[in-house]
Amino acid sequence: MYMKTRYLLIFAMFTYQSLQSQNVVSTLKNFYNNAPFDCYIDKIKKNILDEYNLSSQGLTLFRKPPVNEINLRSDNTVFMLTIQFVKTESFNYNDDIYNYISIDSSRVFTIACVDKMMNVHAFANYFEGLYTYYDVKRDHPNRNYLSIKKLSQVIKNIKKHDPELILYCHTLLSSRGLVGRWDDNGFMYIKDNKIYVYNVPDGKIFELNDFVHKFYSLERVHNLNVEFIPILHQDCKNTRRTGHTPENEKMMCQ
Repeated sequence: MYMKTRYLLIFAMFTYQSLQSQNVVSTLKNFYNNAPFDCYIDKIKKNILDEYNLSSQGLTLFRKPPVNEINLRSDNTVFMLTIQFVKTESFNYNDDIYNYISIDSSRVFTIACVDKMMNVHAFANYFEGLYTYYDVKRDHPNRNYLSIKKLSQVIKNIKKHDPELILYCHTLLSSRGLVGRWDDNGFMYIKDNKIYVYNVPDGKIFELNDFVHKFYSLERVHNLNVEFIPILHQDCKNTRRTGHTPENEKMMCQ
């Protein structure tokens, strides 16, 4: 009787967690399906211009985005809903990581600018958590040719899996990878009410809970609630706890 009761409790817990995960996924999909994308494009363009103006004033902290080359309305674009992890300091390995997900109000969407073959040439709106505009070939001199090629193909490769929605989270970006290096794990997608992490260097895919349990220490999960402050808004600090975005930095379109 004890064993039967125990298995029933485990089954009930698993069922509850599955339902909670589905609720989170449904919320993300509903938000995306009802998003006023023109409003977000206007906000993203303003951020790019603001960073350009600051760089033009001789503030060496800022790169100079090529504003004359950017047209987010005419380029082929893929909107990736940007999420963050909140209150993960209380996470334990019996928890469902989905229940610690929220939409990142300081970013909301990161845009992949792609060509007709779905190759990415740039990211707009805080790629890697920092940059208002990021040219894949030009803005990361430490990436080798193969790394750049794989990053440029990330959207094309994710779309091969017929995702319902593509997600991005920069706090997953600098996680220890599968072969002992720092890998690009910020890209995710939703399919069949689950979130999958797409590992850029080798194309391997993991369900989010499995990914966290397989590759993250508890300490690393607890630190998922720390995010980069975008360069545009940095002062003396470059990180902060998630859920503490100042009102003037929030990008939500009502």
